[in-house]
Amino acid sequence: MPPDRDQPAVSVIVPVHDVAAHVGAAIASLRAQDFPGFEAIVIDDGSTDGSARIAGEAIGEDPRFRLIRQDNRGLSAARNAGLALARADFIAFLDGDDRLDPGFLSRMLAALRADGGPWVACAVADCWPDGRQTVHPAIHGAPMPDAPRRWPLADWESVIAHYPSAWNKLYRRDLIGATRFAEGLWFEDHAFYLDLAGRAGHLLHLPEPLYLQTRGRHGQITATDSERVFDQFPVLDALQGLMTAPGGLPGGQAAFARLAARLMAERAPVLRDAGRRDRWLAAARQYLDRHGLTFDPAQSPSLARVLAGKVPASVVLALDGGDAGASLAALAAQDIAGLDIVLAGPGAEALAMAARATCPGRQVQAVTAPADPWAAWAAGAALARGAGLVLWRAGDGAEPIALRHWADAALGQGADLVVSAFRGPGDGSYRDGWADPAGLAGPLAPGQVLAPARPGAQPYHPLLAAKFLAPGPARRMLADATAIAAAAPLDDEAAMRCLAGLIRRPVWVDFPGAQPAPRPLPAPGAILAALDSPALAGADPRRTALRALRMGLDLRPPGSWLRLALWLLAARAMLGRAGLARGAGAVDPSITPRMRRLLGLVG
Repeated sequence: MPPDRDQPAVSVIVPVHDVAAHVGAAIASLRAQDFPGFEAIVIDDGSTDGSARIAGEAIGEDPRFRLIRQDNRGLSAARNAGLALARADFIAFLDGDDRLDPGFLSRMLAALRADGGPWVACAVADCWPDGRQTVHPAIHGAPMPDAPRRWPLADWESVIAHYPSAWNKLYRRDLIGATRFAEGLWFEDHAFYLDLAGRAGHLLHLPEPLYLQTRGRHGQITATDSERVFDQFPVLDALQGLMTAPGGLPGGQAAFARLAARLMAERAPVLRDAGRRDRWLAAARQYLDRHGLTFDPAQSPSLARVLAGKVPASVVLALDGGDAGASLAALAAQDIAGLDIVLAGPGAEALAMAARATCPGRQVQAVTAPADPWAAWAAGAALARGAGLVLWRAGDGAEPIALRHWADAALGQGADLVVSAFRGPGDGSYRDGWADPAGLAGPLAPGQVLAPARPGAQPYHPLLAAKFLAPGPARRMLADATAIAAAAPLDDEAAMRCLAGLIRRPVWVDFPGAQPAPRPLPAPGAILAALDSPALAGADPRRTALRALRMGLDLRPPGSWLRLALWLLAARAMLGRAGLARGAGAVDPSITPRMRRLLGLVG
């Protein structure tokens, strides 16, 4: 049925500002809707990158679209301009860098008409630059529902559970009424959403991810480190006024405290400029004090610790001759608000000045120690002030969000070890961080406190760079540093055997946040010799040797396949000579059938 051009069923408002790389896809997703009866009001808010031209080309001759140009006045003003022009009884918003699933309008409109309520929301697919998509229900702390559901909005606690975003919803026009977005401030969705939610009664939710949000784009408001981040505080004042107004929903002050902490936790990771980050943290402390609020640590345990004047994480970097500059660059990119860096090894004091320049605003300490990483870690761990320690060799690193995620996982659940997945530096393939999870006393599940290791078991992948350790177990392990170092090239395995007996509350983070430096393939003969180390007393020699070979493959540098083939032949010969290729000795599940064949394993 052709659309009714005189009276569209839905008005879709599309604010556009300097999104030339995305606006064509946004408009194409609207034109691809399987419900044709809409009008699209595209507001170009003073773009300077050709967005308006690209939008016009994408619209073509489609009569359902209107392209309006205005001077740059901000996202709120663009949306308000669209609301002033909208003619339909139902309203939707599509940001100019996002897209809609082809069934967005039809599914949302049919559900809302059947429900009879004032609005409907849907789940969201976050679309990353590398092509990944992650789905979120757009409800905080809730699993993905498996069916449409009415969510009552009877108090403010129930209101703040939902995404406050304008764009994953379809509204009846009379719910919006005269409500408009506050102009001149960032983070404008919140007050608009709370105003509507406070009188809506319920929110219908669809579990399908019908809204496709672009993530990781340079210039996105929620990811931009600028002075506009301080807009969060006047916005919070406005939200508190809405949530505590007489005659409104109950529970406003308690819910506001939780919401304020959540929004602060969302803003803090964006701040990479050291001076701005320090000023913002000071302003956050002052805001909480002025309003008599306590930061809810459930929103970000690491930020709660920073706001209390404590350090959530320390990285002890052993200067063992590797690429310390690469590690410092990875530390500079971390988005955790509080980070303690300890340089340990030869020349640590000299490197500290460069480290402070590379990582401004971070606490940098230095201690001269031998080049041996175990001696360096032991010396550095004595200075570390964080609630958790990460032990890196020079060259190791992590994804920018990793330290924050590890610290939040450890502090939020009282864990004494966070096991992180990682990617092999040679081929980039995923490693889950476990050698043999059957060695745990209970089942393996990501993001949850796990049972400790069974007596005598060592279930963890030996890579220390992918572990976030409580200071107590870390220092007790490092007290045996001399014995551990004597187990080279099985020192990581010896360390994890020691650590396994100390850990009581491990947590697994399946996001591959660790970025270990490549290491030369270990000499198979040296592995065999190290099996007799006292630090490995009682260890199954077959499992230990195979685990060392597996780690060698995991951390091998990119390089010649011929060199790898020769190494595998040498490893196979070593296992055969030592009688480790045959028999019933234990084999980790990470030793794949293909690897078993290559190494000539029998039994």
